[in-house]
Amino acid sequence: MINVENTRRLVMALAMSSTLTACAMTAQQCDPAQVNNVLAAANCNMLGGFDAHLQTARAEVEALRAELAATQTKAAGMDREAQALAGNRDALQRKMTSEKRDLDRLQLKLAGMRGEGDKGRAKLAALQEQLKVAEAKLSGMDKSNVTAEEIAALEADIAARKEAVTRLSGRALQE
Repeated sequence: MINVENTRRLVMALAMSSTLTACAMTAQQCDPAQVNNVLAAANCNMLGGFDAHLQTARAEVEALRAELAATQTKAAGMDREAQALAGNRDALQRKMTSEKRDLDRLQLKLAGMRGEGDKGRAKLAALQEQLKVAEAKLSGMDKSNVTAEEIAALEADIAARKEAVTRLSGRALQE
């Protein structure tokens, strides 16, 4: 039966129980998803445990937002750096291609000049041989049997060939 004495004992027991429970409640224990009885909820509400839990959660969210912002800033910086490096790589590849093309052209030009030099040297050797033959003819001829016109023609031919040899020799030396 309910009488005043029993009611008083019950109220005292509840008061002591709620006081002891309230002392044990922390912000983590006042998580609304985990509080499972009315007394614990009342204690969390009266003693500010729910507010403390909410403040802790908000602080964690703000820390995560700050971390996200820092990560996004760092990622944007890395993206800019990657784009700059890609641009530099492309420019270097274009320059390398251009330099290779120039090198190929110079190698072809050098090969052509060597070919011309070889042709010039062969022509020079042939002219020198012809000059020797002409000089040998001239020295072997009896000047008394040869007319002055023939001698003049041979001397003119020799002079022209010497001039050609000199020109080719000068070009061959330059190459």
